[in-house]
Amino acid sequence: MKKLLVLADGRKEDVHALVRELEPFVAGRVEEVRIERDVRAFYKSRTAKTRSASAAFQPDALVVLGGDGAILAAVRAFTD
Repeated sequence: MKKLLVLADGRKEDVHALVRELEPFVAGRVEEVRIERDVRAFYKSRTAKTRSASAAFQPDALVVLGGDGAILAAVRAFTD
């Protein structure tokens, strides 16, 4: 796997702790890791008409940390 995207629900304290543990673990296993600590902001930036740099990044795999809302926002961010 070359590119991994981690989308986290930054509103949850437990998620922050998990991101801190996950980051060094995946860093040595994939070529590029991008961690977005606000999945909803990521969704909004990806779906904006201006199409930010986050829209250009196409990961090979996606990890979503949070609850149902975080998962739904992540799915919506990648729908065309």
